[in-house]
This record gives sequence, structure tokens and C-alpha cells, in this order.
Amino acid sequence: MGCANGRFHELIYREGVYGLDIIDKCSIRKNFFAGDAQDMPFKNNFFDVVVAGELIEHLDNPHGFMSEAMRVLKKGGLLLLSTPNKNSFYNRFTKRYEHKWHKNLFDKESLVEAVGGHGFEVKEFFIVPYDEVSSWGSRHNFVIMLRRFVSLFLPDRLKEDMLLAALKK
Repeated sequence: MGCANGRFHELIYREGVYGLDIIDKCSIRKNFFAGDAQDMPFKNNFFDVVVAGELIEHLDNPHGFMSEAMRVLKKGGLLLLSTPNKNSFYNRFTKRYEHKWHKNLFDKESLVEAVGGHGFEVKEFFIVPYDEVSSWGSRHNFVIMLRRFVSLFLPDRLKEDMLLAALKK
């Protein structure tokens, strides 16, 4: 979900892997659908796994997305989700996550509560440093290196990216 960039979709693409994004600019890719993650164009119990990397913070209704993920996942299906940590040192210092494209920010507690409140069982949760994978929008390698270096000295609760794995009960 939210694969307009296309790099991850291309990396994992094989038969049965689908991409969905509100932006239609990448419809030339195989198995790509233009659509809304808050109203997915897929049948009930269709997927074994839903991956939403750096998506929910951009949605008007992240709870709508989680309801839809629950709907399209098979029983025992896996939701993999990443989003910036609202309480990260970087965001507290710069307020860079608080801009017009980020409509909903989460910290660990609110993310776990939101996912669990939709019937998912959270199995794994990590807060990780900013790195080359999560830095698609960064234009400067120096900034990536500096943020990564600073994260070496931070407690987990102040690191930048949250990753969550949850099962549909």
C-alpha cells in the first residue's frame, strides 16, 4: 500500500504481489492499482500480507485503512506497517514531521492502541534509526549520515522510525 515510489514494489515483485497507491503515475508496473488504502479495491480475505510503509501518516483516516487491512487480510494474515515516530528526537527538535503531508502522527503507544483496536494482535514492535531505506525523500547523504550517527546515542523511544508486525486474529 502506498507504493508510488515503486522501489519496494519492484524489489519484491513476483506473481501475487500487488501495489496500490492513490497516485496513478506508476500504473505501468505489473499488478499495480490506483486506489485509496482507506477503500481498497480487493475482495475480502484476499491477502496473506499487507505492507504499508510510511503510509498511515499521510491518510485522512488511518483507522479506515486499518479496517480495510483487516477486511482484505485472510485469518492469520500479517500487517507490516512503518511510520515516523512522532516523539523522535529529530521531530521534537525540528518539527519536520509536522507538515501538510503528514496528517496523523503516532508514538508507540498510540500506534499499538490503534492497530490493536482494530482486532490485530501486535506480535513485534521496533523503533529504529533513520537510514538509507527510510530516507527516500532526503537529498543529502550528509544529513542521512548525521541523523544515523546521532541515533547511536539515543534511547529507542527517541529514534525516528517505528515498525510493527501484527496478525489478524
